[in-house]
Amino acid sequence: MVLVGWSNGTFNVWQYLHDCGGDRIAAVVLIDASPCPLNRNDWSLGYWALRGLIGAMEAREADNQRFVRDVFLPRIFGNLPEPKEADWMAEEILMMPATIAAAFGFQAMTRDYRNFVSGVRVPALLCFGARSFVRLENATYLQGAMEDARLVVFAESGHSPFWEEADRFNHELSTFIDTLPI
Repeated sequence: MVLVGWSNGTFNVWQYLHDCGGDRIAAVVLIDASPCPLNRNDWSLGYWALRGLIGAMEAREADNQRFVRDVFLPRIFGNLPEPKEADWMAEEILMMPATIAAAFGFQAMTRDYRNFVSGVRVPALLCFGARSFVRLENATYLQGAMEDARLVVFAESGHSPFWEEADRFNHELSTFIDTLPI
């Protein structure tokens, strides 16, 4: 089994490995994420300071539709999708009530897996967008911390390389999986 996590979904991958181990896992694919999204006294590679995170969650609760369309979607793409696609994405995201989305976002952004990632013993494919708000130093940190990690940077992508450079992303993913002894 290959676990794939994008953004906050990488936390699910790390938590699964933490809770269940990697015995049944052939590899992981981690897409554009930090092991610690919140900046701290000993960490500056996150993408939030505490006050900014609180402000974003308050803005989401105050006007979820505006937040999703004017803040969230532009943040996750290097180039916004076509209006029809952006509308579809916004509609999907807005299905979650603002208070739940804000609580989930706050909980996810305060996680810290830095001490865990060095114990990941399965092959990893790290996919990062060069135009993302997630600093590329997170990719090099993960690559250095993990035993067997391969980094692929998508030059034309923001936070969503699987959408923005879908053909290349699918090629890299397929090539990586084809190298696994499964």
